[in-house]
Amino acid sequence: MTGGATNSKVWSQMFADIFQTTVEIPAGTELGCFGAAICGAVAVGDFPSWEAAVESMVKIDRVYQPNRDLAGLYEKKYSRFEKLIATLDPVWGELND
Repeated sequence: MTGGATNSKVWSQMFADIFQTTVEIPAGTELGCFGAAICGAVAVGDFPSWEAAVESMVKIDRVYQPNRDLAGLYEKKYSRFEKLIATLDPVWGELND
């Protein structure tokens, strides 16, 4: 995961908990440009594959493991969110009138 949310340990952990997957935060800044550099390195043949380039060039700074005890909580919240969106669906069209 990259971007502004990675500056917060709370947000990073929350992503791991909501999606119930390990979240890795790479070291560095300007990671979009870094991705372009990885593409360039593969394109010019410095690496035989994307996997090899990433393995060599990317360093993981922090890792967040999901809290399995929170899976049900977030599933319940998402279910409520889906019901709310479905309920409000007819209203969205009226907002453009």
